[in-house]
Amino acid sequence: MVSEEEFLANENGLLEGSYLMSVYLSERGAVFCVITDTERTKTTLSLLEEC
Repeated sequence: MVSEEEFLANENGLLEGSYLMSVYLSERGAVFCVITDTERTKTTLSLLEEC
């Protein structure tokens, strides 16, 4: 559920070492983000309105 722009940013992030971000929809309808930092040492889960 990421935009084409964010998809391309994630692709570049994999190649260049920048952050990664994905957006998911839970079975109960909650939308949340998963963000991994540039060092790949920390991943954060947040509700969409907090991203």
